[in-house]
Amino acid sequence: MNAGPWIGDADDGFWVRGGDYLTGFREAEAAALAFNRAVLKAGCDAELIRATPHVGPRGEGVVWLSPSAVEMVAQFLDSVACGHKRSA
Repeated sequence: MNAGPWIGDADDGFWVRGGDYLTGFREAEAAALAFNRAVLKAGCDAELIRATPHVGPRGEGVVWLSPSAVEMVAQFLDSVACGHKRSA
């Protein structure tokens, strides 16, 4: 899978000396892997909906999704939520 172009925040170029970036990345990597496995299990196109692990400038784990992937996941969640709403 292609990771696509680099997209980051303005402060991604600034790092905190002594920050624990590896732990944050590992957490983000595990979360992204779990999300991507769920996407495949649901039968979705893993090229369209793909989580990418990243680490923020302070060492926090971050998982990126493209705007179109977020819209697809939101539509899916809306459709699931509609089926589980209770009658008032």
